[in-house]
Amino acid sequence: MSKRLNGLMAAALAAFISTPALAILPASGMWSIGAELNGKPGRGIQIDRQGGSTLILTYFGYRADGSSLFLQAAGTLKDGKQFDGVLTEYRNGRALGGQARDGELAQEAGPVRIVFDSSTTATITLPGEAPQRLQRFQFEDLKRRLNFTFVHTVAYEFSNITPGTITIKADGNTLTMSQKTGGSGSCEYVGDLKYAGDGFHSKGTAECDWGTNISHFIYEAKHLKVDEFGTLSARIYMGPVDKPGTYSHRQFISGICQNDQPTMLGTPRCNPEAMQVDPALQRE
Repeated sequence: MSKRLNGLMAAALAAFISTPALAILPASGMWSIGAELNGKPGRGIQIDRQGGSTLILTYFGYRADGSSLFLQAAGTLKDGKQFDGVLTEYRNGRALGGQARDGELAQEAGPVRIVFDSSTTATITLPGEAPQRLQRFQFEDLKRRLNFTFVHTVAYEFSNITPGTITIKADGNTLTMSQKTGGSGSCEYVGDLKYAGDGFHSKGTAECDWGTNISHFIYEAKHLKVDEFGTLSARIYMGPVDKPGTYSHRQFISGICQNDQPTMLGTPRCNPEAMQVDPALQRE
């Protein structure tokens, strides 16, 4: 092997080793600070993620005299999970109903650091404050979108794509799913249900009937989501009961909400009213 090829392989290996094993992609939207979320006006963080790792952060809060304050910072994620920036205050911009006017730099409020441990949770350190928890705030109750039957396909990591149906029920903080795929195969899932950005996360147990035997597993559902169009997406990881957190295979699920009204041909999609979604959104 030539010295040049050796050098290229060494450089490629070094680049691979230096690349983060798992980058966290923070969810864009409103985030609440620590234990300050109590239903009353307070502080918060707005995060906008663009281009994968670029973050624009807007802080809204108050000065010591009680007047409102907003600050901004921008930068990129380091090691796939850490954001460092400088919160900056601006002034003299355009007022509501006022004439056009450019804002200008007022002062720097100080450094801000966020270390993300998931797409919806993190630890934030604000200027002059101790580190505290930060979490994505959820305005809308999205659990109602889960309570349907979905016609879906399952792509297994090392197997073929299999069609089937999955019926999901969200009852408080409990999730149950009944899945039928590949002829007589079926699985029943029961676990917890937690918000994760614009979707959900769930851990629990699964019982699968393959037609010839019944097996029990530990499962973890990630990025479980039903969008405004009734489209289901999720990743389900499954592993042995005696080894929690060790997953032997995973499913990539994609499906469409199934209408429960009688039909002559085909499988109709759920109408917007059933999902309590503005019909105009499905025409966009």
